Amino acid sequence: MCPLDEPGWEIQADQSLITHQSGFKAEYRDASIYSIKHFPYEATIHDIRNWVMKAEALLLLVQQES
Repeated sequence: MCPLDEPGWEIQADQSLITHQSGFKAEYRDASIYSIKHFPYEATIHDIRNWVMKAEALLLLVQQES
């Protein structure tokens, strides 16, 4: 579970994955998205960009907390 209580986000540190309840799934290294593993079929490029930006912001905050 995401320590910042962001609705819909989950960080799986043991697998280096960050996921959103919408179906977005990405692999990360440090606080950067390394590769996108899955996204919903109906997602637009704008949606994907927003998920990546939000995921990187959350990862940066988690990294700063530890």
